[in-house]
Amino acid sequence: MTVTGDRGDMDVRRNAFLTAKSCVIPARRLPEQVFRPGWGEFLVFDGDWVFEPTFLAAAQAMLMAEGSECICITDLGSEHDAREPRSIWIDRSTSPEAYRAAVLGRSGVDDWRIPFSVMTMASDRGTWAGYFEQCEEFILLASRSADGGATLRTSLAGVGAVTVSEAVAHPTIYNFEHMQPAFRDTLLRNYGSS
Repeated sequence: MTVTGDRGDMDVRRNAFLTAKSCVIPARRLPEQVFRPGWGEFLVFDGDWVFEPTFLAAAQAMLMAEGSECICITDLGSEHDAREPRSIWIDRSTSPEAYRAAVLGRSGVDDWRIPFSVMTMASDRGTWAGYFEQCEEFILLASRSADGGATLRTSLAGVGAVTVSEAVAHPTIYNFEHMQPAFRDTLLRNYGSS
């Protein structure tokens, strides 16, 4: 979003981009365990929140809580570098208008400017990461520590982030209301212990 020529900006963007790309096993899809070993404390929230200013505020709260500079949201299929236009950047100064324009482009409708099937997201500090399959309509977040999971949950309260077990027990996310039993059981087995 906020692009400058400062080498430091490119370094933090590159760190966020590399974490977003390396946190998952690219060939896997939900309900399989998509995160690499070392990730845990899983939370979910409705993917439609990503189009709203509430998500931007939550993302900026995560940056503040973690002491990070930026978040990269990127197309998992993109093999390009941190300057790749198939990535969206959030920093502490990103305005709701700039964020909405980056996500929606000129269309103004709740649909991604970037065509994708799977996106990942992470901050430059790399203590948390997110995974989003467009067809599943929810975002799955993972933390590297229990403390990080608690911080994520606090920062993401405005978008209704809950554990997978809570989402299954009290579905407020559309897909959780209509999930096939085999998919739900595998999702719980892989992500429900946090």
